[in-house]
Amino acid sequence: MKPESWLQEPLGPCKNQSVEVEFGQIHCHEKTLVVLALVSATLFALAGGLYAQTFPAGPAVDPPFATASGFLVTIKNVVYSAQLMDPAMVVARSAVTTEGTEGAMPVPTTGYPACGTTVSDADIGCFPPGLDSTPARRELHAEMLSLNLVGNSGGYTVRYLAGQPAYDALNGVVPSAAAWYRNSCGEVVSLATSGIPANDFPARSFWAVRGVVTISPAPPGTSGTFFATNLILMDLGVVTTLPPAGSTYANYTTGRTNEDGTAPLCGALPVDLYDATNPPPAGPVVGQIGTGATHGVLVITPTVSQWGLIVLALLLMIVGAVFLLHRRRVAMGNANG
Repeated sequence: MKPESWLQEPLGPCKNQSVEVEFGQIHCHEKTLVVLALVSATLFALAGGLYAQTFPAGPAVDPPFATASGFLVTIKNVVYSAQLMDPAMVVARSAVTTEGTEGAMPVPTTGYPACGTTVSDADIGCFPPGLDSTPARRELHAEMLSLNLVGNSGGYTVRYLAGQPAYDALNGVVPSAAAWYRNSCGEVVSLATSGIPANDFPARSFWAVRGVVTISPAPPGTSGTFFATNLILMDLGVVTTLPPAGSTYANYTTGRTNEDGTAPLCGALPVDLYDATNPPPAGPVVGQIGTGATHGVLVITPTVSQWGLIVLALLLMIVGAVFLLHRRRVAMGNANG
C-alpha cells in the first residue's frame, strides 16, 4: 500500500474528484457520478410530477388516463349491473385562479366540438359540503372532454358516457336529442386559504357529471340511449397530484348549488333517466341510475415523453453504476500498487 503521506497530497491521484477513504483503501468517485445521480432523480421527478406542490400550469389537456366504475342502472324494471372501464379518459383544465377572481375560465377543447370552451361555477352547478368562498383560495376548473366507460351485463353492452361521446350518442339516435346534451364540469380547489402557490396541494376534487347511458342490444320498447336531466355529484375528497392516480370518486354525499352550502340540494343518486327518442316533458321516466355507483381512477398511463424520461433516468443510473465499479477497481489497484 502507498505511504500515508500519499493520502495527504492536495489532490493526489483523485484530482477533480471527490475522495472517500474506506477500510484503508482509496475510492475516487468522479464528480460526474454526483451529476448523474442528480439528473436521474430530476428526470424521475419530472416524469412523476413529484417535486411540485403547486397546481399544474394551464389551460391544458391532461394525457389520457384509464378509469373504471362500478355501475348500476335500471330500465323498465330490469337491472343492469356492470364493471365499466375506459382506457383513455380525457380531461381539460383551466389556468389557476382564485375564489375572488374566478369567472368563465378557458379550457382547450380542440377535437371535442360539443364541449364548452370555458368553465364557470355556473357550469359546475353542484358543490360538495365543506367548501367556502375565501377570496384568496386557489383553484382550477375542469371539463370531461371524453368519458367512454364500457362493460358487460348479462350479454348487454352497457356504456356510461360524458363529454363528446355523450353528445355523439344522443345525436346518433335522433339529431333533436342532442339538445339534451350537457357538459360535465368540475373543480380542484386547494385546502389552503392562504393563496400561496406552494400550498396548493392537498386539494379537493369533484365532478358534476351529466352523463348518457347506452345499452346494446336496446332493452325492449326503448331506443337503447338514455339521459338524465339531473347531474350526479362525484366527490373524490383530498388529492395530492393531478391526475389523481389510484383515487376513487364516489357519490356518497349530497351537494349544494353554491360553495357556501346555503343553496338547494343537488347531485344525489338515484337520478331518473329518459329515452332519447321520448324526452320530457311528454316522455315518461324509463329508469334510473342507482345508488352505490362509484367512479374510480385506477391507472395513470405515462405519456411517451414520460416513458422517455423514465428510460433515460434508468440508463443514466446504469451508466453511473458501471462507471463507479470501474473506478473502484482502478482505485484499489493503485492503493495496492
